[in-house]
Amino acid sequence: MFHAVELFYKYMIKKKTGSVPHTHKLKSLEEKYLKLYLVDDYKVDHPFRFDDYQPCELNIGELEL
Repeated sequence: MFHAVELFYKYMIKKKTGSVPHTHKLKSLEEKYLKLYLVDDYKVDHPFRFDDYQPCELNIGELEL
């Protein structure tokens, strides 16, 4: 699900600016998206909080992503 949210944010950022940041950090992508799309109609309703996300030790290499 995180990957789907990441791809959506990247697509919408690229559509508005012509380029997309090379990052997998969902918090920074979300912040950029929200600055570009201020109208409530564009608010994404998802169950995640990216500001307090902790990687799971069972997912090898997740921290590096």
